[in-house]
Amino acid sequence: MLNWLSIENYILIDALKLSFEPGFNVLTGPTGSGKSMITNALGVLFGARTQGNSALDQSKPVTIKASLKVDKVCFHTFKNYMNDKQSFDLERTIKQGKSVYKCNGKPIKLVDIIKIRDAHFCHRQQHQQLDLFNDDLHLDWLDDFGTIDRTEVEVAYTEWQKCKHQLKILRQLKSSHDELTIEHFYQELANFFQNMCTYDELNQQLDIEIQKKRTIDLVKGIYQDLNSSNLDDKIGQIKDVYPDYEVTETLVHFSSAQDKTIMALDEFLQTRLDQSKYDDLQETLNAWHELSRKHRCQPYELYEVFEQIQETMQTLSNLDENQAFDACQKAEKNYNQYAESLTQQRKLIAIDLAKKMTDSVQTLGMQHALFFINMTEGDPSKRGSDVCQFLMSTNPGQMPQSLKETLSGGELSRVGLALQEHCASHMKPIQLLDEVDVGISGQVAEQVAQLLYKRSKKHQIIAISHLPQMAMMADQHGYISKGVKGDQACINFKWLNDHERIDGIAELLAGEKINDAARENAQQLLKSAILEKEALV
Repeated sequence: MLNWLSIENYILIDALKLSFEPGFNVLTGPTGSGKSMITNALGVLFGARTQGNSALDQSKPVTIKASLKVDKVCFHTFKNYMNDKQSFDLERTIKQGKSVYKCNGKPIKLVDIIKIRDAHFCHRQQHQQLDLFNDDLHLDWLDDFGTIDRTEVEVAYTEWQKCKHQLKILRQLKSSHDELTIEHFYQELANFFQNMCTYDELNQQLDIEIQKKRTIDLVKGIYQDLNSSNLDDKIGQIKDVYPDYEVTETLVHFSSAQDKTIMALDEFLQTRLDQSKYDDLQETLNAWHELSRKHRCQPYELYEVFEQIQETMQTLSNLDENQAFDACQKAEKNYNQYAESLTQQRKLIAIDLAKKMTDSVQTLGMQHALFFINMTEGDPSKRGSDVCQFLMSTNPGQMPQSLKETLSGGELSRVGLALQEHCASHMKPIQLLDEVDVGISGQVAEQVAQLLYKRSKKHQIIAISHLPQMAMMADQHGYISKGVKGDQACINFKWLNDHERIDGIAELLAGEKINDAARENAQQLLKSAILEKEALV
């Protein structure tokens, strides 16, 4: 049960706290007064996205809080969050696009907030009734009614599709690859990459050898210059021009140093002249580039190509087409068995649901209506191989037709409410109904109100409505209006006492300008509601 809801700084709501009671809670108010803002705020609490300007005051955070009486399932699932009152006090704060979620004061993940919502709430809005016109969803409604577990057929279908995909890949590999050619490519690259470094390392080693070669070339040049006969001739000429002792002695020392340098350079060149490593590295690099062109890739991608060829070789050697085909056949047979079992269950369930829906819609003022469920075979899927379509005839002698072709807006609302009555996933402890009674009036509206009142004995109903018949059956009647606070529009809310309820219902009857006749009529409706409630209980 929803105990209370607190909304702060949200759109037109500065601060608002609503306390709810068990049973039938009805919210009314003029069109455009902000009734749906209440249920939308609950959606925000449970993770719905907000617009950037959802804050009334952009300098303050949006804060939505609510207290729930804990469902038994959630009690065990989320016992770490429990408090002494065995309730969930939930909170979402939004500021500058960032959200913080809490449960009983402790941080909680959004995924857990959503689980709590799904266990407690069913939120139906006016436009969602149009989902009934979507035939693809009818199978979901049928399975919901029959509490069908699709797990086995989903697993079987997934396995079958996996086997089909593997067989398809195998056949594509077989048709697009020549095993002898792939083996040749593999051996060629395997031999090449045996004890091979990476492409970057190869280039680094080659750069080192290139630097060595350049150094040797420079040394050769110096060696040749020092060993040149021209240099000796020039030294002799200097001796002849300057025959004094000091010059001659200096030249003698120079000649001695020259001889030693030439011997050292000669020894250096003798030990460094082998350039076979450079030649080997250059040859390897050329081969790398040639193989890269052959396999149409960049040099640094060649090893990845080798790994892909190796993987293809392993795949081709491991895959057996006959074995894959047999596995696919087995998986398909397994799926068909589960799908056929599901079909038989659904056929029986469809008969039961069609009968109950016929009884329900006739109770809701569609006296001659008949509800049918057409089951046909469709394409295999995770839902089985069934196609389900709801059909109705609303007049005597009329052939069954699709809901879209048959139902008016008011009739659609009644069919939707009736379906909810019979489908477990829609019978959550807390039901938020946002104008799902649109398009009905008079006696039919009274019948719908009685249906929801009966439902509220087991489930808490919070309904937004424009119908006096709904308001008169309420256990608690709330009134929402739009006002002005300073220069800012605002939302006002109050729970009506017995006297105020007369005006609240009179407004639904006569509009905003309430007269005495409307008040008298409202009083009569409230008196008759007391008798109707006693009869329904």
